[in-house]
Amino acid sequence: MVRGTVLVTGASTGIGEATARHLARVGFTVLAGVRRDEDGERLAAADSRSIVPVRLDVTSPEQVAAVAAEVDRRDSHGLAGLVNNAGIAVVGPVESLPVEEWRRQLEVNLVGQVAVTRAVLPAILRARGVVGRPAQVQALLARVLPDRALDALLARALR
Repeated sequence: MVRGTVLVTGASTGIGEATARHLARVGFTVLAGVRRDEDGERLAAADSRSIVPVRLDVTSPEQVAAVAAEVDRRDSHGLAGLVNNAGIAVVGPVESLPVEEWRRQLEVNLVGQVAVTRAVLPAILRARGVVGRPAQVQALLARVLPDRALDALLARALR
């Protein structure tokens, strides 16, 4: 029984991939956001019926809009869930980390997540779905590693 459709950003590896695979196992259709075709092919090979790779760089307005259109095309009932997992880690002490790197991480980890959420929010509301983010890891790293100041900022911003 299909339980609905969930979009997982950053599904190429790690927590995002594990989340996509788990959601597929428990009966969801998963739109797995990946930046590279080969990652999408590998995910689809694991479960071609439930995992549907979609090209998604959260900093690309065109790709975000295309994924939102794909959500609407696939499931008229809406989106059961969004897992905002896409992110990058820029590591370094505050005093030596270039401002451009701060901007890049903020663009991916904060602005990109807001952009995806806004794009698919009508579909989430239609289905009375949920939005989630695995922020606990980011918050924990920010507490124990002195060169993760930007993670601390992002963990607070996304609360």
